[in-house]
Amino acid sequence: MRKFKLVEHNDDVQMNWGGNDDTRKHLSVGSVYEAEVDVHNWHTKLIIDGKKYNAVCFKEIKPKKRKHK
Repeated sequence: MRKFKLVEHNDDVQMNWGGNDDTRKHLSVGSVYEAEVDVHNWHTKLIIDGKKYNAVCFKEIKPKKRKHK
């Protein structure tokens, strides 16, 4: 699983595009979530705790690279 930070809540159009769940009801802006990525032809969904959200509202948290000594 990959980690994503919710950077803004979805609006109604983003929620309805592809039948997503509403971030405003289930998630908190600024929080980081583990998600499965579900790529479609015209949009990408993140699946968090069994609910689907529009990926445009999130920023992926990349793991920090380790420096070799």
